Amino acid sequence: MIRVLVDGRVVGSDGIGRYTRQLIDALCRSSLTDVRITVLEPTGTPRYTRAEGTELAVAAQKCGANVVHLLDYRIPVERLDVPILITIHDVFRATRPRLCYSDTDFADRFGVASLKDLKELTTAIMGSHPGPGAGLTSSASAHRRFYRAMLEFACTQAQGVIVPTRTVGDQLRSLVGFTAGLTVSHYGVDHLESNDDDRSPVAGLTKRYLLYVGQARSHKALPRLCAAYLASNAHDLGVPFVFAGRDFTDSTHHAKAVRSELGNAAILLGEIDDSTLARLYCNASALVHLAEYEGFGFTPLEALTLGTRVVVNDLDVFRETLADHAFYCRTGSTEEIGALLNRLLWTSDDPSQREIRALWAGRYTWKAHVDDLLSVYRKVGQ
Repeated sequence: MIRVLVDGRVVGSDGIGRYTRQLIDALCRSSLTDVRITVLEPTGTPRYTRAEGTELAVAAQKCGANVVHLLDYRIPVERLDVPILITIHDVFRATRPRLCYSDTDFADRFGVASLKDLKELTTAIMGSHPGPGAGLTSSASAHRRFYRAMLEFACTQAQGVIVPTRTVGDQLRSLVGFTAGLTVSHYGVDHLESNDDDRSPVAGLTKRYLLYVGQARSHKALPRLCAAYLASNAHDLGVPFVFAGRDFTDSTHHAKAVRSELGNAAILLGEIDDSTLARLYCNASALVHLAEYEGFGFTPLEALTLGTRVVVNDLDVFRETLADHAFYCRTGSTEEIGALLNRLLWTSDDPSQREIRALWAGRYTWKAHVDDLLSVYRKVGQ
């Protein structure tokens, strides 16, 4: 019997949190005779501290694990007695370090004590393994130094690394060199299937609308999203822009920023359940997702599973996952995006094209992803 401890403590409102919840659900639904899954649930232990690693080691010993799978890049500094697998969802903080937290921003979000812990943890990694992050100067933020050091350290210590796309795999190799046991396994997006029977409009959204779903982090390019909307004729046509996600609850500063740009043309829904989300996708004129970087991109593929038209930046990762089934913004200019939105708003969607999009996205299943992981578990845990 292979006993696997899955670290399920990362459950925020971002893509990694969605991945964690959906993967654990899919693993628990699997009928396994030779693999036993134990999940380390969220406990409130502060992130970016050694206590995270200590808690993981205790849990692994308690359940008698002979494989530990971490669903993020942070691994314990102290070596565990069992093989470690890590999932690396993206590497954009290494390729675009401006997206790392400044010391002030990190302290504001996680607390001053956590910033101190982060610096101590980085020093411990670089002290025991001098290679990781050695090229960064002391002027780099603590989070940037930690991220680069931990990324390289994790890849050298793990017995297997899982990435969601070939694009991320190539980027990871360019950063850390050869990575042993690298497995590319696309995530599933069929978790909305049980909710797609009800395609009735969401209350208050009985007419056409454009849709954004996700976070408001800087790499999501919300200012450009708003500028593109204003460059289109959507407002003149009475087509609002709907924003869904925790960051768009009315009281947040992100919501206020969107409202200040778009006024009453912005409809802010905040966090919604999957049933409402499926109905939003089904009835949208298009999902508009102009992120500057993605490791996988849940929301464009979720929309595609329901046949919805998708507008995205022309990124390598989207060429890999969406292929020819999205509308690409090649230059990224607001004028280009505005013209594309006009074309979509003036053109009725073809039902046959909706079926083709849904059929393409249907290849991304949680069962296929779980099967890939089980193969890795068996190989590493033998």
